Amino acid sequence: MSTPLETIVETFSEALRRGTTPNIDTIIARYPEHATALKHILPTLLTLEDFAQETSGIPHEADLPLPMVLGNEFRLERKLGYGGMGTVFEAVQIPLARRCAVKVLARHLAANPRHRKAFIREARLIGNLHHPQIVKVISAGETSDYAYYAMELIEGGSSLERFTPESPRQLLYFAVQTAQALSYIHQCNLTHCDIKPSNLLIDAGQRLLISDFGLAQTPKDSAIPSPQTYGGTRAYQAPEYQSSPAADQYAFGRTFWECFENLGPLSPDLTAILSVCTAPDPTHRYPSMDAVAEDLRHLLAGEPVSARPASPLRRLWLWSRRNPLVATLVSLLTIGIPTFLTLLAIAHHRTRAALDIAESNLAVADTALACTFEHVGQDEPSRRAAVLLEALIPYYRDVIKRRDTTPERIASAEGIIGQVALRTGDTSNAVAAFQRQLKAFPTLQTQNRLAEALSLSGDIITATQLQQEIALHLDDTHMESRIEAIRACANQTMPDALTLWERALQAVRPLRETHPENPDIQHLHITLIERLTNIAPHLLTPEETALNLDEARVTLATEHLSKPDYGIAALNRITRRLNQTDIPLTPEDEHCLNSVRTLAKQLLGKWQDDPQVLLATVQFAVADSSRIRRSPRHNLQAMQQSERLFGALEALFFGSSLPDDTKTPLFDTLFNDLLSARQKKIRERTEHLRRRMQRENNRPRKWSRSRTKATTP
Repeated sequence: MSTPLETIVETFSEALRRGTTPNIDTIIARYPEHATALKHILPTLLTLEDFAQETSGIPHEADLPLPMVLGNEFRLERKLGYGGMGTVFEAVQIPLARRCAVKVLARHLAANPRHRKAFIREARLIGNLHHPQIVKVISAGETSDYAYYAMELIEGGSSLERFTPESPRQLLYFAVQTAQALSYIHQCNLTHCDIKPSNLLIDAGQRLLISDFGLAQTPKDSAIPSPQTYGGTRAYQAPEYQSSPAADQYAFGRTFWECFENLGPLSPDLTAILSVCTAPDPTHRYPSMDAVAEDLRHLLAGEPVSARPASPLRRLWLWSRRNPLVATLVSLLTIGIPTFLTLLAIAHHRTRAALDIAESNLAVADTALACTFEHVGQDEPSRRAAVLLEALIPYYRDVIKRRDTTPERIASAEGIIGQVALRTGDTSNAVAAFQRQLKAFPTLQTQNRLAEALSLSGDIITATQLQQEIALHLDDTHMESRIEAIRACANQTMPDALTLWERALQAVRPLRETHPENPDIQHLHITLIERLTNIAPHLLTPEETALNLDEARVTLATEHLSKPDYGIAALNRITRRLNQTDIPLTPEDEHCLNSVRTLAKQLLGKWQDDPQVLLATVQFAVADSSRIRRSPRHNLQAMQQSERLFGALEALFFGSSLPDDTKTPLFDTLFNDLLSARQKKIRERTEHLRRRMQRENNRPRKWSRSRTKATTP
């Protein structure tokens, strides 16, 4: 199957739009059957592209003031490429010092509300997808001149069209990854509509990722079956010109057919698979991309594929290729009885070896599942992670049972499920998981976590009873037990908690002196000082009374961003202070407040799926903006704070995978504050007009003489 001329031309044009200029002589030598046409077409395209760059408004790299800071968060450093909708830059996310790629909508397009809306829609679509083979969006934003979104940076990679596979087998692995990712996209009720080699990226670790969702469509999007409205690249468009999973499958088939052809002749099975994918009639294609991926995995394993039914003889041949040793033994059985006895001994040896292998595989499965639970527990929490672990737990129980392992292993897995569920706001599942963990392997730490989950779910009485039981271990010699007992006391909120707070403070002081590097002990010490400052200051030492709690909270949270609880405590403390007083802040307070604003942005960037972090950030932003608006001299700060509020909205809806029932109260908090700000402006404008009208009414009027005479009787 020779490469069509239109495919070559489209690939050349795509390279030009990305900012690279392929060697025309190399392309002509690669496709000699189209040499005459290419000699005329490619130079013309090159000239047209140069003209388009000069007139389209898309800035050249030399015209950009690089490095430049965009949205007070991203420092653009180097252009990676550009296309019809904008430019992609290598950048640094300043608060987290994280390298990323930022796609910026061209300025002349950003001025058009329709283009700006389509661009933000693309960011939202990708941001809601979470798959290893899909480029991850980490942030999005808008300014008066630009719209942009930030993605993970594909280090040291290239697109599939410029990548040279080591072997057809490696390319087959890429095809499996692409099929699995497309299956996930389709399950999310989305079609990509622009699958082609240039939109399939390969990173330095040989991982394939799907990018560019600018043409993606959902079932709600209207689609007229024509080449003009369907969009995409003509060489990879399905004949029906419709946005559907079947059309994505057709583009997938065309893409990999072209890539495999560059490596040599295709095998009959691969030809059959790609022929089904690219069938002109959509009903003759695979029913789903899952079926495509399954056939490709069969091909990798040397098994028959559904696209090319195998005869009994061919099945035997494929089986022999997969099991060469067993096939050889079977054939030797025909030699005779003496040989059969020898083979019987070999079979006995193989049975013992198989049992050893089975035990080894069980150990591998045990290790793999344990690593999965540990990785998800340490990674950024999400509702999908909790669902994944909930699905894996029965298999983990089965593996551990077969290996005759202690209950501590399964309790650890249950604890990770509870932690992820708790951080994502799923308190009911968190309570259930911690209860199972406590039953399998009871510890004070699990009791504390269960008490926290019960408290968040509204069962304060049961939570308090558990905490009071844990408090009995304040005098334990084991440090971990004492820390858990101190934590239980610090979390008490009942009227009789003063006694427990005092005992906990006495217990934490020596630990603070002997372990000053332990952040948990610092956190608990600060918490207890906060509890006692207003109701029992006589219980504090002079050093504790003089401690600046605001700075202590912020410093601890900034140094340990991986522990969101510290950041939440810092934000909540500053929020309470801002809501309780109208006293002007001192320069030291202003400096601390600036540190808190930076901390809020860092927390939002690292824990954008954590509802507790989101809520604390939103509440702080609301309190801060309300205080700023009360001070007329803070116009610049008020404008910056409004941007932070909109930034929180973007994180909530573009980058977060939280369910709607969790997002709704957060959105209400943000919206009400923005609405109150708008109403305040209206009231101020109304008051201004009222005063102006009053001045006009009180101003003495001058009557003309003619008017006076006319009215004199």
